[in-house]
Amino acid sequence: MLAMLFSFFVKDNSVKTDSPPKSYLSELKAGFAFIRKGIMLPLVVVSLLIGLFASIAYVNLPAFAEYHIGSADGYILLTALSLVGGAIGSYIIRAISHAFAIWKILIAAFILAGIARIIFVHIIATDFTSSIWIYILYIGSSATIGVIFQALMQKLPPKTIIARIDTITTSLYGIIAAIGSFIGGILGTILENINTTFIIQGASYIILALILYLSKHVRSLTKIQNINEKSDASSI
Repeated sequence: MLAMLFSFFVKDNSVKTDSPPKSYLSELKAGFAFIRKGIMLPLVVVSLLIGLFASIAYVNLPAFAEYHIGSADGYILLTALSLVGGAIGSYIIRAISHAFAIWKILIAAFILAGIARIIFVHIIATDFTSSIWIYILYIGSSATIGVIFQALMQKLPPKTIIARIDTITTSLYGIIAAIGSFIGGILGTILENINTTFIIQGASYIILALILYLSKHVRSLTKIQNINEKSDASSI
């Protein structure tokens, strides 16, 4: 409201210039062209698949917490732990990124996240305390994946198209999240065991780790601090 009131008194003296739609569309096209080649293609595809399976599972998280814990406190706890995932991932990257190639960290994080997710689902009903520690391992691993993907999305593209690639991927993530939520709602209705969607999510991490490993472009990633930024990205 305050910003709106000030807008009546602040004049815009800048010179108006036209921004032809063709120019914007051509820049988006350049972003798509960059995504379709080299290392960007497997990274974007895998990140979209992560978002798909995460949305499928997240829709069913309240029912999962209620089924295993029996109260809203469990859902609040799991959600709160998820919120600190970024900090955990950042700490892990700082601790080990100087010692290992980034592709090895990425593959290991995928496998750990998948295994931890599956174990968590199987033990939460019988050993809640231990399951929380397993859940923290899952959160830390998945957050590490997120931090790595964000770093690569900033380091690999040329400066001129980073914004366009971010626009494209953000739009795709939004579409994937909607699709995943829709699928998750259907699965939550037709599946007898609520654990199934979370087991599928855990298995997806392991399968995606294999997909990344099979990509020679991904295996070419060195330590994060040694990755050539922007200008050499097209050759990776």
